[in-house]
Amino acid sequence: MMENFTNEDILIRYPPCLRDNIQQLWTNGQIGVSCTYIQINLPPKKLDYNYDIDNGNTFTLNIPYAGKNLQWEVLFNDEDPTLAPDFDIINDTFLTDPAIDTISKHLPTLTNWDVKNSKCLVNVVREMLVLYKRYQLEKLKNEPKFIGIQDEYKRIKDELKLTDDDIELFVENNMMNILLSLKLDFSNLPIYIQESYFGEDVVLLNPGFDTATLKISFLTNRVTSYLQLSPRLEKVFGDYTTLHIPPYKKNDDMVEYIQLIYQMIDDKITQINEHFKLKEEYFSILLSLHGLKVLEYDNISFNAGWFLCELDNFYFVVHISIGNKFPQEKPGLVLRSIYNKKTNGEPQSLKVNNYPYSPQFRPEEMVNKMMKHVQDFVPTFKTFT
Repeated sequence: MMENFTNEDILIRYPPCLRDNIQQLWTNGQIGVSCTYIQINLPPKKLDYNYDIDNGNTFTLNIPYAGKNLQWEVLFNDEDPTLAPDFDIINDTFLTDPAIDTISKHLPTLTNWDVKNSKCLVNVVREMLVLYKRYQLEKLKNEPKFIGIQDEYKRIKDELKLTDDDIELFVENNMMNILLSLKLDFSNLPIYIQESYFGEDVVLLNPGFDTATLKISFLTNRVTSYLQLSPRLEKVFGDYTTLHIPPYKKNDDMVEYIQLIYQMIDDKITQINEHFKLKEEYFSILLSLHGLKVLEYDNISFNAGWFLCELDNFYFVVHISIGNKFPQEKPGLVLRSIYNKKTNGEPQSLKVNNYPYSPQFRPEEMVNKMMKHVQDFVPTFKTFT
């Protein structure tokens, strides 16, 4: 048995005529509201080293939907894999005995299947998800416990300007999930660059659009809510203290609660932008100072810089770092020697904490007071090194 299959490992187990369609499930498999992608699980026959490329041409799709994972088995004909596949909806009554006119009307890609069209399979899945959403809406209408949610669903669409494509419902027994795509503008967020971007074996945080979803789950005796951000957004927002959304209470107005989440994220975006602009201004002032020679600085995120300074023919390096709590927290300031090293080979250095600082200072005043303190501190640093 093999584990940890790569996409290539999966593709070579299937006839060449199917590979482009399977590949599209990874390339265009971010389907629906969820921030995550479709996953493919292989059947036992395809897991062994001695797999038969012409036998057992099935696989199971794990499809993210409304905070759940739908499992749909795709079955191609072994004798002629170019034919349209059958689908087995695992643990669900959806499409158990579909009428011919239902398939022809709502699943046109399946009716007109063309294996040479690499997007056929992913388009069939999309069309089936549209039908599945209607199936779940019918279940909601027939569930007395959630009768009030039907009105909320309409209000969400009308008042928040969301479409059916932006909402997913899942009703099962005594629970219901509603998953919403939050329509927010993330274009003004500062660029986030992965530290390992230029290294080896890089996995991009999310090679797609920035997305935010809100899931509200109605259980027997409680209601829970969960905000999910796509990985890059999670990293950007996480750098500025984790978002803690308020709990959804049983008698809360759903539309008002969602509007509260919108406002909370908008406020966080504003806070991040202001923080970024303040850092940029701070470094702009540093770079304009006479007597400072720039060795290196972060000109993308403005988190750190190294400057060569001279006073009375004594040279030293000033290292300045800005944390996530700036301006409430003062920038880090370290002086490094260019003459002497520690026993481990690193330059002698001294952290300076007590320089004048206030969050109310404008960046120019912050920089000037810090550099004046550095000048006054140099004699002490010379003695230390």
